[in-house]
Amino acid sequence: MQGEETKRVGIIWWFFCIAAGWWVLMGLVILLAAFDENKLEHERLLKRPDIIFGFSNKNVLLLAGGFHLVFGTLFLVIRDSFSKFLLMVWACSVCGIYRLGLNWLSPHWVKQGDVCPIERLSAGQLGINPKPFSLLWGVILVGMVVGALLVLLFERRQRKQREEAEFMENWRKTHNDGSQFPWAG
Repeated sequence: MQGEETKRVGIIWWFFCIAAGWWVLMGLVILLAAFDENKLEHERLLKRPDIIFGFSNKNVLLLAGGFHLVFGTLFLVIRDSFSKFLLMVWACSVCGIYRLGLNWLSPHWVKQGDVCPIERLSAGQLGINPKPFSLLWGVILVGMVVGALLVLLFERRQRKQREEAEFMENWRKTHNDGSQFPWAG
């Protein structure tokens, strides 16, 4: 039973390590994109004001990169899975709400469903087409929330099994006469 529990803890640990790695990697890519003024298109986009916050896209990239690095680090530091779950849901929802806000507040010259500047500049930094990168980013965020929920449910089930096993062990220790449980009939 100990080996099985170690395997279960390993799955939970790997999930949050992979999620933390993704957040840190994206934070670094976003920070690098904030300083990518090699292309004229990127330079103009970095100087343009952000629709949500009102300051330059470069500052938004610095803020978003720092946000991703902090949360990636927190996923490694925090030990409680429930706290990690809440943090994961909150961080992913912040990214989703920002994207929805961009769609809602975007001026008439921005096409509906266009890739936001953070995604466009990050994809440019990686040398990837912005549309698939935006889609992949959204899928990964949804996957992280679903994965964190599954980890939380998995851990709850594991805790209940452990409590039942402890109860049975205590019952056997206190009732040496081999009597059945009162509700066993």
